[in-house]
Amino acid sequence: MVTPSAANSRARHSNHSQLPFSAPLNTHATTVFRRPPEHLNCAQCVLDAYQAVTGRHVAPIADFRPFGGGRAPGGECGG
Repeated sequence: MVTPSAANSRARHSNHSQLPFSAPLNTHATTVFRRPPEHLNCAQCVLDAYQAVTGRHVAPIADFRPFGGGRAPGGECGG
């Protein structure tokens, strides 16, 4: 049985690839992932890509180190 919240979650994620900046985000994030000297984790790469592509500064990249490797609040990230 699919709960309403699970269905809404899938709908949100399925529309993600239709965002106008999703391709540049993916390209940027995969380029900087674990690249020396910073060795950014997945959460940091997503934030770095978002900030680079949109020009909006949300938070310091270093602040997102604890959220990599599946440690995002609410289990939002894979491990």
